[in-house]
Amino acid sequence: MRYQVMTDKYSGGEMVKFYESDDLQDAKDFAIRMCFFNECRVMVFDEKVEEVIRDFDDPKHK
Repeated sequence: MRYQVMTDKYSGGEMVKFYESDDLQDAKDFAIRMCFFNECRVMVFDEKVEEVIRDFDDPKHK
C-alpha cells in the first residue's frame, strides 16, 4: 500500500504503521478520525516518495 497512517499510540513514542491504503483521501480521513478519538501523534506517510504527507501535530493543522 502506498499511504500509511502512522501513530505513536501503542509504541511508546516510536511512529509505527497503523493503517494502510492506496487512496490518499482514505488515509487522510482515517487519520483525522484517529486524531479526534485518541490522544496520540498521527501522520500520513507516502511510501513511494518516502515523505510525510500530513503531520497532524504540525501547528499549521491545529
